[in-house]
Amino acid sequence: MASYVISDTHGCLLTLRHLVEDLIAFSKNDSLFLLGDYIDRGPLSAQLLDYLISLTENGYQIIPLRGNHEQMLLDSMYSTSAYLLWLQNMGNETIASYKNLYGINFSFPQDIPKKHYTFLRNLSYYEIVNQKFLLVHGGINYYAKNPLEDTNALLWNRPVEVPTGFMPGHTIIHGHTPTPLRTILEKLEETEQRLIPLDAGCVYKGKIAGCGYLAALNLDEMSLLFCENIDF
Repeated sequence: MASYVISDTHGCLLTLRHLVEDLIAFSKNDSLFLLGDYIDRGPLSAQLLDYLISLTENGYQIIPLRGNHEQMLLDSMYSTSAYLLWLQNMGNETIASYKNLYGINFSFPQDIPKKHYTFLRNLSYYEIVNQKFLLVHGGINYYAKNPLEDTNALLWNRPVEVPTGFMPGHTIIHGHTPTPLRTILEKLEETEQRLIPLDAGCVYKGKIAGCGYLAALNLDEMSLLFCENIDF
C-alpha cells in the first residue's frame, strides 16, 4: 500500500498512463492524489477525464483536486467572458478533444457528459493527508482569516515561502507552477521540507528548459518517479 501525488497532466493521457500503469504499477491497495489541471493545452483532455473516472468506477482510490483550468471550464458554462478567458488559456484544445471523442457535432457546454460535469463539480480545493501533507493546486493566502477558504488563492496563487506559524508540521505540495525536474529533485533532498513543487511542466516539453516531465511523488518514501512526455 502506497500513496502517490501527481500534478498537472493537462490532457497528456499517454504519459499519465505510462507513469501510473508501468512505472508506479498502481494497484487497488494504493492511493493516488491528483493536484488538478487535467485539461487544456494537451491533446487528450476529454479522454484523460474518462480515464480517471473509469479508475474510480473500477475501485481504484483516486482523490482528485481542482485546478484553475477545471474552474475556468466550469465558469465558462455560465459566462461568456469566462468562456473567452478559458479559450485564451487553450480551452479550445479541450473542446477539440471532446469533438474527437464524441463526434464533430459536439457542442460546448450542452454536450458535456453528465459524468464529466459531476466529476468536475465535485473536485475539492485541497486535501490534508496523514496530518502531515497539505495538497493544493496553486498556492495559499497565508494571511487570510481562513487561508483554506480562499479558494481563488488555492487555484491561482503562485507559491511563496511558508510562514513559520502556518500549519506547523505540515508540508505543502503544490502544482500550477512549471518547475524544472532537477529543481523538484533538489527540493526533495532538503532537510526541512515545507514547500514542494510537483508540476514538472509535462505539457511544456521543448518549451521550458528542464521541463517536459510528469512526476509522481511517493508520500511514504518521499521519492520521485517520473517520465518524459510521450504525447508529443
